[in-house]
Amino acid sequence: MGLWQQTPAKSWDALDAETERLSDRGDLKQAIQVAKLAVAAASNPKQSGRSLDHLGFLYYSAGDLKQGETYLQQGLELRKKELGSDSADYAESAADLALRSEEHTS
Repeated sequence: MGLWQQTPAKSWDALDAETERLSDRGDLKQAIQVAKLAVAAASNPKQSGRSLDHLGFLYYSAGDLKQGETYLQQGLELRKKELGSDSADYAESAADLALRSEEHTS
């Protein structure tokens, strides 16, 4: 393959699924990298919110609580602004942030 030929960019759906697979296998470092790609590939607020939520969860799981909280908060704020505080997506982000905060203080 020549330098001008690149592998086609993966869709958000494929990146999201790959993030899940890597996380399930315990490969947090690689899952974080793929989750970052998913954030960049997101094309709507639902995808962006889910990707930010995943990224925050992965950072928490890897022990980087500050980064985890940052991404979870970004996901929460995006979902509230774009989807509304009465949406299931917002509730998911709020619950994830509360759960991680509770684990950190316990």
